[in-house]
Amino acid sequence: MTTPTPTAPIEEPKDQQLASTRTGRVAMGIAPTNIDEAWNLARLIANSTIVPKDFIGKPHNILIAIEYAMELGVPWMQGLQGTAVINGRPGFFGDLLLAVVLNAPQYVRHEEHYLVDGKRREIEQGLSNDELKRETTAAVCSFWRRGRSEPVTRSFSIGDARRAGLLAKPGPWQEYPQRQLQMRARGFASRDCFADVLKGVRSAEELHDTPEQADVIEAAPLEPRRASERAVDDRPGPVADATPASPTTGAPAVSPSTASGRAVSTRETRGLRITRTSYVTHQEEQPYYVIDASTVDGIAYVFRTRDEAAYKECASFEGTDHLVAITWHTAKSVRAQESCAVLDAITIDETPNLFSSK
Repeated sequence: MTTPTPTAPIEEPKDQQLASTRTGRVAMGIAPTNIDEAWNLARLIANSTIVPKDFIGKPHNILIAIEYAMELGVPWMQGLQGTAVINGRPGFFGDLLLAVVLNAPQYVRHEEHYLVDGKRREIEQGLSNDELKRETTAAVCSFWRRGRSEPVTRSFSIGDARRAGLLAKPGPWQEYPQRQLQMRARGFASRDCFADVLKGVRSAEELHDTPEQADVIEAAPLEPRRASERAVDDRPGPVADATPASPTTGAPAVSPSTASGRAVSTRETRGLRITRTSYVTHQEEQPYYVIDASTVDGIAYVFRTRDEAAYKECASFEGTDHLVAITWHTAKSVRAQESCAVLDAITIDETPNLFSSK
């Protein structure tokens, strides 16, 4: 009887050994698990040239795109490649928007076609230049959702595009009008049928066609400043009663530094997160900064200031989970003659157990 000869164990390549130590067999399953990891990743990606040009050098936009993608179940790298930040709002290009819907358990099927003179035309057949000049030529998209017998159908026609002023704009509507019709119909149908899946995310094609908000310039956020790096005099004061400020337009008429001879009653609100900063200009008055903030319980505040240093401090916390305390007072706006909340000072809020973390 022949004794079997023992064989040497087969060694895996080093890269495969690394892969096998993780869950599954993916060697580079990088995914941020908290805001700090996401921010470090965003800064790294911002220095790369293998991302859409609108993201190069803009880690804050990258961070938002990653968050939107992961909330909708899209791997962050795919989300980054398929996301555009337009007029301050992130949107998914039509193919990624469709991919999110196709992956939803509620999805059953969908169908797209053109209408030419009231007759169906398959997408693959395309449209002629003459047909693209007719007001009634349209793209149609239908989605079927689980639990519903009837589809949600939406269309977008050349007439719709003309009334919206899209055909006169240089860019995709001049170069790819057929594709633009298809994407607009798809965007409307998918959002109306799967609002719970898309959670308000629009198609990038639709956002491209949305006019920019007049008189508002997005202020560039600064890098977040950690609580451990605060100045010695950044200690929060006693908690004071505070009432949410109503979102109003117009710049403050006075501030403590200019209201000579008049006492200003100030308030302090703690446990705020800075959600957005912007720069507003009006022809009849000086420009000013707007700071939007909210508590962890969802109470919204809107503050105004012309103090650039105070704005920069607010902007350094924009989009982070850092809590701040804001001292403010109420004043009349010059332009609208309405009450608005004027920001006086901002400090880091480290008061323990003042607000819940959820």
